[in-house]
This record gives sequence, structure tokens and C-alpha cells, in this order.
Amino acid sequence: MGRVAARTVAAELKPKPAPVPTSEVRTTPPAVKPELATSCLGCHDIPKLIAKERPGYWHFERAHRIVVARGLNCTGCHAEMAPFRASSHRIDRELQTGTCQHCHMSPPFGGRRIAAAE
Repeated sequence: MGRVAARTVAAELKPKPAPVPTSEVRTTPPAVKPELATSCLGCHDIPKLIAKERPGYWHFERAHRIVVARGLNCTGCHAEMAPFRASSHRIDRELQTGTCQHCHMSPPFGGRRIAAAE
């Protein structure tokens, strides 16, 4: 009787539609106001901080070298700190994990590339 009941219930169930993604995955930092980044550079000398390698700062140095080379805005990765408020001027690591995709996700697959030997 259990199998009969299961088949009856399964026949009456309506299939659920496939979930629709709510947003695209970003692979570039969001656009932000340029003046917010310039205020960061008044206190944080990023070029000096990344000039010499320090133990324990491998990721910080690599990520900020890219930021400096590309002229990216600080608030692209540190949006939780804008606008500046001295009382809450702390990096929120949990919120910041949402920005990892800017560097660590590849762009959408554009098709197979044919190698020169093929």
C-alpha cells in the first residue's frame, strides 16, 4: 500500500519551475564615486605598504598592486567603510568576502579556443 500511496502523491505533485537567478555574478568592482577613494589615500599610503614584501601580507600586497596598477577605487572592495566615520572605520571581513569574486572568478565562458597545433 505504501508504493500505491507514493505513486498517487507523486502523480498529483506539480513540477516546480526552475529557479531564475536574481542577479548576475559580477567579475569587476562596482562603480563608485572617485572622490571616496581619494579620501582613503590621505591616510593610507598603499604604494608604500606594498613596496616591500612582509610576512603574512602576501594577499594584501598582490591585491593592492592590482588596485594601484589599474587605478581602481578603494570602495570597490571596501564599500562597508564608505562614507568615512571614525567610529566604524574597521574592515568587516564577512562583508568583504562578497568582493572576492572581483578577482577570483573568471569571466563567462566565451567558447572553446582552438589551439595553434589543431
